[in-house]
Amino acid sequence: MITSPFLVARDRYERAIEGWVDNTHDDAFTHTVAVSDDDRSIELSAVCTPSPDYEVREARARVPPSWTGSAG
Repeated sequence: MITSPFLVARDRYERAIEGWVDNTHDDAFTHTVAVSDDDRSIELSAVCTPSPDYEVREARARVPPSWTGSAG
């Protein structure tokens, strides 16, 4: 039987993913994705140029303040 550590002490597991793109620069876009479940959350964003280069100018990850404590 295949088991998952995400299902220990629960009968289901759900992860939410939300993404969006902003034109925050004259020549680049900011792509952001937020991934969260009942235990943790993270937000990733990257500033990238459009096609054909797709150059990544900046990238960062952040843990939202409400998720910096330990899950309990």
